[in-house]
Amino acid sequence: MRRKDRQQTEKFAWQVADEAPFACLSMVTPQGEPYQVPISPARQGDCFYFHCALEGKKVDCLAQHPNVCLSFVTGVEPIPEQYTTRYRSAIAFGKAEPVTEEAEKMLALELICRRYAASAMDGYVQEANRLLSRTGIWKVQVEAITGKEKK
Repeated sequence: MRRKDRQQTEKFAWQVADEAPFACLSMVTPQGEPYQVPISPARQGDCFYFHCALEGKKVDCLAQHPNVCLSFVTGVEPIPEQYTTRYRSAIAFGKAEPVTEEAEKMLALELICRRYAASAMDGYVQEANRLLSRTGIWKVQVEAITGKEKK
């Protein structure tokens, strides 16, 4: 990281990832072009899970080039009079792989639901069972994560 004065701890980076409302998943298309999409990940340990369709551009990218980067940003506060912006960010690098075992898919869906739909967990099992066969679940095993803050 060029700006060492903004570099933060790994613990800080995990905290930003946990607090961010979404992440941007960066990958490479089968043709070698960059491609990025927003996702709603949930974390367990050093793995992020996210859901998607069973087929499509994202799945094609991940199947061909599993090395990915996730970026997270929180605390964004423009300061117009100083021509700058405050923020907290984290970038995670890892390898994406499809989750194929039903038990792990259910765990991933539960983690995602607890993070984004905690108030509606009463109907989670029924809804997860209904969607399981037509929902793709991917896991990113984090190999490195960095954090940065502009105060």
